[in-house]
Amino acid sequence: SDEKLVENSAARGRQLLASLREKLRGHPLVREIRGRGLLVGIEFGATDSGLLNRVAPALVDLVSRKVFGQWVALRLLEKGFLSQPASQQWNVLRLEPPLTVTAEEIDEAAAATAEVLEDYRGIGPVLKDVAERLGRQYAAGWAFR
Repeated sequence: SDEKLVENSAARGRQLLASLREKLRGHPLVREIRGRGLLVGIEFGATDSGLLNRVAPALVDLVSRKVFGQWVALRLLEKGFLSQPASQQWNVLRLEPPLTVTAEEIDEAAAATAEVLEDYRGIGPVLKDVAERLGRQYAAGWAFR
């Protein structure tokens, strides 16, 4: 069947990039949003905005490289969206929807990503959430439920 996968992936990729750039503009932990077709990456790290970014950019970059990409991927998975940090750059979150993705699904994915990132406009809330979840896991004997 002729599903026009190439045309759809190009159009949906442009839609995803534009939507993420609009929704995440000015986010203090989003350095760049880039992509080609339906492979889109959101790079995290210290930017020019936010006190901690200016005072301790090395700490922000360390947390971004070691924790933040993984944490955002987990939070998106809990919302029903599959993503993952890039294999060699954990501060880059890869979004890679299927070639058959619809415009509505792109809107939902961009909205979910923006919603998750709105909770984390600095590394303090990230560290707090990670510590709380690890504490609950430890108290449960590391059982995953």
